[in-house]
Amino acid sequence: MGNKLLCGGVTDRLHDKSLTVRWHENIDRPVPSGETLLTIACQDAHQEELLQKLLREGASVNKVNRNGNSPLHVAIRERNEEAVDLLLEYQADVNVRDTSGLTPLHLACVNKDLAIATLLLEKGANVDQRDWWQNTALLKAVQCGSEDLVKLQLQHNADPNVCNRFGGSALHYATIADYCAISRLLVDAGCHLHTQPGSDKDSSYRYSPLAAAIHRDCFDCFCFFLDRGAEVNGEDVKRKTPLVYSL
Repeated sequence: MGNKLLCGGVTDRLHDKSLTVRWHENIDRPVPSGETLLTIACQDAHQEELLQKLLREGASVNKVNRNGNSPLHVAIRERNEEAVDLLLEYQADVNVRDTSGLTPLHLACVNKDLAIATLLLEKGANVDQRDWWQNTALLKAVQCGSEDLVKLQLQHNADPNVCNRFGGSALHYATIADYCAISRLLVDAGCHLHTQPGSDKDSSYRYSPLAAAIHRDCFDCFCFFLDRGAEVNGEDVKRKTPLVYSL
């Protein structure tokens, strides 16, 4: 409710020509909540007119709020596609990171938002940019189980063999979650079946993709990996072969 009242007051000020000079000096100043006027406008799909006016009057399209979120981050979190489109029209930074290192593309994948992810990639989003945990947007898409988002990023040449700081690769995530269709997409895109898994003794990623398929009792993935030449005698970091996990 407070934001709606504030938006109404902002609109009135933008229409008041006598306040133009002073208003331009304050247009990017955060309000007491730490939000900027632009991030507030991005939270509500019904505030598109206000968003347009703020941008026309010179509001900084990349000014972050107190939490380190840019207007583009906020619009994507709120699934506000119209706001995203408008911000991109005003040259919003498509690779800006929040305090967790997440880019707009990461967030679109977390939201399973194919339309917004497509927009971002068309505007030049870096498909392989990592967050602070070394996750790419492809890893996020796999973790969320979105086959369409995985396809989209592979079409934009995402690296299928990237690993995060825990040693988890896209194929490891797909296999341990029983996402067989995604596993097939990744292997078809060149994902290595012999990728060295993570070394964390408590991590599921210590298994090779073939061993993970056995561990998860996923017969479809198991047969597919064998058909594609998975190493049946390869040892993991605990010096165990896939055969050991099948016993």
